[in-house]
Amino acid sequence: MKTIPTADNSPPPLTRAELAELLGGWKGYELGTVGRLPVDGERPEEVWLELLPRLDRTKRCSGCQQCVEAVHDTEERWIRDLPLLGTPVQLLVHRCRLACPRCGPKLEHLDWLGRYQRVTRRLAESVARLARGCHSNTLPTTSVYIGAVSYTHLTLPTIYSV
Repeated sequence: MKTIPTADNSPPPLTRAELAELLGGWKGYELGTVGRLPVDGERPEEVWLELLPRLDRTKRCSGCQQCVEAVHDTEERWIRDLPLLGTPVQLLVHRCRLACPRCGPKLEHLDWLGRYQRVTRRLAESVARLARGCHSNTLPTTSVYIGAVSYTHLTLPTIYSV
């Protein structure tokens, strides 16, 4: 039988690291600021999560896949991720360009994000799985729904083939 948490027996609250692992497991990054994007008549409310690079992570060049310590520069990039409890999620990722001695300046390789993608791999894979389940004559361009979010006319080969 499942015990319902009360004030007396509730488990300790999650740390930011545990929460980040539970929400997305964005390897090499930790949660920064969390907030809501304003609602207007054209867009539904969105949650945004800032992802900050962990100082202890191993940085790999996206060109040669070798470890590189030197950072050329960083940039902020907005990335869409899977909805959270039906609410669209935007990630504000502080993306590093590495000073690779073999390749020159290259974006850092991230397992969970393609080199120039604006959606996480897991979002792209979920959309592709749903689209494969559609029996529509409009593939490879289709409209798919994940929670309350519509991804209209995504060209599947452009995101990821799963």
